[in-house]
Formats: sequence, structure tokens, C-alpha cells
Amino acid sequence: MASPSQLNTKVGDYNFAYFDSGSPGKDVYNTIIIVHGNTHHAGTFLSLFPHASAFSFRIIPVQRRLYGSTLIARKKGK
Repeated sequence: MASPSQLNTKVGDYNFAYFDSGSPGKDVYNTIIIVHGNTHHAGTFLSLFPHASAFSFRIIPVQRRLYGSTLIARKKGK
């Protein structure tokens, strides 16, 4: 399995970086959103991706602020 690319999406003033294992190819599946702890990063959970489909899971580990490229947009003039 190729290493997944980090994705980004903007929500309000926040730019969230995350990985996504994608749909397991089934009509019904569970999505697990993981927010890592203090000494880890979202990449820690990439080893779960190859196993997710067998258990009907979609896994989305999100980078916390200041890890990866999850940032708060700067206000103009500040």
C-alpha cells in the first residue's frame, strides 16, 4: 500500500490537515476520527489503514494545531 498523502480542508479560520483511509468499498461502514495526543501526530495511525477495510472502517486521523499543517488563519492587520 502506498503511503497516503496528507489532505487539507478549511473550516472557518482553521485549516485542518488530516489523512483519510477512504471508503472500505462497502455500503455500510463506520468512520473513526482520531485526534492524536501530546507526543504523537496523525501519521502514527497510518499503520491501521491496511486493516480498516477488513473491519468495515474508514479512519481519519486529524493533525492537531501546530502539528503538520493544521493552522489558524491569521487575521488581516495582526
